Amino acid sequence: MLIHEYLTKKAPIVAVLLLALFYSCHAPRYVTSADYQRYEINEDTPTTAAGADIAQLITPYKTQVDKEMNTVVATLPQPLIKQKIESTLGNWLADAIADYVENETGRKVDLAICNYGGIRIPMLSAGPLTVGDLYELMPFDNYVVTMELTGSTLKQLLERIKDYGGWPVSGTLRMEVNNDQIEKALIHQEPLSPDKTYFVALSDYLANGGDRLDFLSVLPHDNLNVYYRDALIESAKRQKEIVATIEGRIIFQDQ
Repeated sequence: MLIHEYLTKKAPIVAVLLLALFYSCHAPRYVTSADYQRYEINEDTPTTAAGADIAQLITPYKTQVDKEMNTVVATLPQPLIKQKIESTLGNWLADAIADYVENETGRKVDLAICNYGGIRIPMLSAGPLTVGDLYELMPFDNYVVTMELTGSTLKQLLERIKDYGGWPVSGTLRMEVNNDQIEKALIHQEPLSPDKTYFVALSDYLANGGDRLDFLSVLPHDNLNVYYRDALIESAKRQKEIVATIEGRIIFQDQ
């Protein structure tokens, strides 16, 4: 890959991993002075002396990053596709987050969700699933959090999911919509109860009110201090072979 292409496409991942490596291996240091040399990067850079200097500088780090990104965590017998109302990619993602939270907390998850826009690629191809694939799938540093929601608040959340035409939800939910109204909502095959408290897994972005979920931002949540993508990596490693199907988790009767 040309150096300018690498810097354009991979720089964020390089920066994250290099910072992690630096801070894990050294005591805190403080900058007292700095010197730098400016390089202008363009299409001709790889053939210039500056391009050679930059390539020499980043090659050791690129090698280390490539090794990490190419690590295989699971296999996909079939591709996982992103689409609405329900998709194989969305189903696996939500179930994987539920799996991670249950393993970490020892509690049964009543619902795990992800906003549709948070999935940044249209599919995961059949074959080996790598760490790099999951970085592309979830490039943002969103944390997994849990919330205790009353049935009435959870109903508000389901209304938002309905308004968006469906989001990835875990297999614990069965919801039917007709004429823009939620006619049925089952959690663990039981009707949603307004007085019951439900254990929900989601991202800190959503818990803090993102995607018009303002009503969640005033409620407490527990941050598990793990990024969504890292939770997916851990769940994929346990699963080893990933298969997901369309199950009718959300049905729009009038579509």
